[in-house]
Amino acid sequence: MDADLLIVEGNRLEDEGDLEQAEKCYREALGITNQPARVWLNIGNVLSAKGQNDLAKTCYLEVLQNDQSSVGAHANLGRLALLEADYETAIMHFAKAEDMSAGAQKIEILVSLAEAYVQLENAAQAMQFYHKVLELAPAHPWANFKLGYLLMTAGQLDQATGYLQKAVDYLPDNADAHLWLGKTLCDQGFVEEAIKHMQAAVWLQPDNAYRQGMYIFSLNYLSSISGTQLFEAQRLYVEKFCRSFYPVSPPRIKTANKNRKLRIGYVSSDFRQHPVSRFVEVLFLHHDRESFDIFCFYNHKRQDETTQRLKALVPDWHDVVDMDDTAVFGLIRSLEIDILIDLNGLTEGHRLQVFARKPAPVQVTWLGYLGTTGLNTMDYRICDQYTDPPGLTEEFHTETLLRMPDSQWCHGAYQDLPAIAPLPLKRNGYVTFGSFNNAAKLNDEVLSLWAKILASLPGSKISFSAMPQGRAQQRVVKIFARAGVSSSRIQFVPRLSYRDYLAAIGDVDIALDPFPYNGGTTSIDVLMMGVPFISLAGDYSIARGGCSVLANAGLTLLVAETPEDYVVKASALARNVAELERFRMELRSRMLASPLMDGRRFTLALEALYRKCG
Repeated sequence: MDADLLIVEGNRLEDEGDLEQAEKCYREALGITNQPARVWLNIGNVLSAKGQNDLAKTCYLEVLQNDQSSVGAHANLGRLALLEADYETAIMHFAKAEDMSAGAQKIEILVSLAEAYVQLENAAQAMQFYHKVLELAPAHPWANFKLGYLLMTAGQLDQATGYLQKAVDYLPDNADAHLWLGKTLCDQGFVEEAIKHMQAAVWLQPDNAYRQGMYIFSLNYLSSISGTQLFEAQRLYVEKFCRSFYPVSPPRIKTANKNRKLRIGYVSSDFRQHPVSRFVEVLFLHHDRESFDIFCFYNHKRQDETTQRLKALVPDWHDVVDMDDTAVFGLIRSLEIDILIDLNGLTEGHRLQVFARKPAPVQVTWLGYLGTTGLNTMDYRICDQYTDPPGLTEEFHTETLLRMPDSQWCHGAYQDLPAIAPLPLKRNGYVTFGSFNNAAKLNDEVLSLWAKILASLPGSKISFSAMPQGRAQQRVVKIFARAGVSSSRIQFVPRLSYRDYLAAIGDVDIALDPFPYNGGTTSIDVLMMGVPFISLAGDYSIARGGCSVLANAGLTLLVAETPEDYVVKASALARNVAELERFRMELRSRMLASPLMDGRRFTLALEALYRKCG
């Protein structure tokens, strides 16, 4: 045979999976060819298919010794570098291959370039290359999916929706495409549509705990959801993903000395710039170190300034994000933790499967999620009499409820707090309502009720903070238009730095709390800036966060019991200029004197509860 026939035969054998005989043909051709680059490329491909990547790399480099313009050699060297996580080298080879390629080959090289930049966490460059792919192949399913995902993580939700919708159209059986389209829709307030896609993701991959957890958490945003439905969904999650880890012999509580020093462990993915840290930092500052040893188990890769501050307060710190559940269980057991506190519930980064294993004799859930974990191994949930009035929510919990005497949460001291602004109504001549919660909480029922309030007050306006651009804002305008409220009465304030956001609160006269998923940190923020808010009391924990904040600030008159009452209270307050001015003058001092800002009082009460259960 001549060299060309040997290569053709080698290609046939390679296609049939006979890699050994294919390699023999190629090596025989190598001895008689005058085009060694072509043969070395084929040998490299066989070696790569056999998993001998180092030898394959040598072959591809031989190709380039003979032919610097070999697209195949550069592309394959880029692929091998990508596998080895040598992303800079991968980019170098893919870029050279892309310059010399065309057609389908160019498209796949561009996809690989984008992936290399994704791995380098350079989302901007990755998006540029995915855009290039879609210019050449608009229906490329993975480019649509990856570009949509990157846009979502960059907060460009309106653009992300279009690409992810195409990805779902082209990949209807791909669970991730449905999941991230659902997440993107949810973050824009299209909750019911979002739930359908998340549900599809769960149906497509029913054994994926992450997807099912995201789906169940998103149910909280539905206006039609009940406490019973949320409880049943959580119990099903536990039944499927946690029950098998329940221990036969859980650890026993030490009872030798009731006044002994207790070892308290806190597990969270939010020991970073996150609302949860605003509440735990004040606790770590005031814990009685003579009576309690404090441990933190941090389940997130990000280490920011907040993380460093918390680490300084809790030297016994353990990063567990790269440890599996069995290892985390063993670590907690080895430290002989008496009471283990879950600060996540079912939120992103939780370790419920660790708690299912019962590494500590007493386990408590608090703060991160205002509802049950559904675990039989979670002994208590910390709440208060306003989120969980006796007799109202016990049926929605597997845990025993431990009620704080005042509030279930206490906010840390503010730094560089802006001054209280004059009442906007006095300078504008009309009342301005405001929303400072994320768009996912603003379901159609919430917006319709708010539109009714504005319709009852001619000339009034409403300001939405950090509402995503595009279809999310268009949805708000449409719902208000149905109530006869024109778009000229609606203002959309872009996402601001934290201090500017606090200052912007001063530009509204009255804030409106969403339902059933009430605000938390935002509610405390608005009161601190001298702005009252109206809240609707629900019949389960997460729908009563506003009740708790207002009650602890001495403002129960602002809690509505029905949607009709919500409209009446908001309208009446809008007409009472003297009352609004009084709130402006008094709310901050009222807050600073309340249990919501008294870290020492809160910590003493929480430690007393620990003593009761430990």
